Amino acid sequence: MLNEKIEEMEEGKKYRKKELPEAVVENLDSLLETGVIIRTGKKSGTRYERAPDPAWAQVAKNVLDGQQIDEVAAENNAEVAGETLATPMTQFSLAIGNRAALIVQMCDALQQGQAGLGTINDMKGQAILILRDLNLLEG
Repeated sequence: MLNEKIEEMEEGKKYRKKELPEAVVENLDSLLETGVIIRTGKKSGTRYERAPDPAWAQVAKNVLDGQQIDEVAAENNAEVAGETLATPMTQFSLAIGNRAALIVQMCDALQQGQAGLGTINDMKGQAILILRDLNLLEG
């Protein structure tokens, strides 16, 4: 729920504390500490804004999964040596591989100090999705 409230905040827009969503205000100290929210100004001129997405998050949004590859291929009548680009098993492998690669990118961003502690939750979410895809987790 907190992530949804943060996502609702316009990137680049500066908010007064009273304009922030309640869930954000309740967790403001931790969000500032992890770099998800940025504080600017001083005292009565203090404003808060959503930090821009880190580079790894922007790359992850642009990664194509197997279904998207098939859609692009169909739109362009593309085939590889007379065969379709992605079988169901290839799509499954690509989805798992993309999630694993995203976890590696997040780890690198954490090591380089480019990501906050909120990234750990994102990594956990990706790991849970991998486990569900492999039918190793119920839910």
